Amino acid sequence: MDLDRNITYKGYYLSIREFIISICIRDKDMMFLINLKHIRHKATMIWYLNRAITQTIKETLKENPKYAEFYKNKLKKEKRTEVFGINGETI
Repeated sequence: MDLDRNITYKGYYLSIREFIISICIRDKDMMFLINLKHIRHKATMIWYLNRAITQTIKETLKENPKYAEFYKNKLKKEKRTEVFGINGETI
């Protein structure tokens, strides 16, 4: 699995690696990692991580105090690239 893969939601992203490190710091019972360990199929594990990271980004953007204090400085905003048409107009 590519730990440097970014999961994006509404223009913000967090890498799988950064999320797992954060979970290790925040989840003292290690329940998330215990659940992750029991997933047998790579596709299911990626789905599980994608959902968890997406939810974390959502809650951080909604300024939920359980998430925002910890994750607001960890989220990165996507860089917007402009695409220009034939006549130079922005698409």
